[in-house]
Amino acid sequence: MIYFASGIIMVLAIIFLSLTNWKIYQRKANLNEKIAELQGEISVLEERKIELSGLISYVQSDDYVEQVARDQLNMKRPGEEVVVIQDDKKDSGDKEREVGWWEKLKSIFSK
Repeated sequence: MIYFASGIIMVLAIIFLSLTNWKIYQRKANLNEKIAELQGEISVLEERKIELSGLISYVQSDDYVEQVARDQLNMKRPGEEVVVIQDDKKDSGDKEREVGWWEKLKSIFSK
C-alpha cells in the first residue's frame, strides 16, 4: 500500500512538473518572439534616426536657407535676374476649354 501511494504521488509530481515545464516553454517562446519583433522595430527606428539626422543637418545648412528664400519667399541674390517662362500650350488649352461642347457641335454642322 505504501508503494502504491508513493507511486501515485510520484506520478502526480511528474505530471505537475511536466505541465509547469510546458507553460515555461510556451512563455519563453512568446518572449523570444516579442524580442525578435522589438529588435526589428529598433532597427527600423535607428534607420529613421539616421535619416532624420541627415535632414536636420541639411535644414540647418546655408543651402537649405537659400533654397527656401528662393522658392517660398521669391528672393534672389544681388545681381541676379529672375526669368519666368510661360507655357503657350497651357494658355491655348484654357481657350479650348472656354469653348463648350455645344459650340463645337454647332461649328461642325455649320460648315
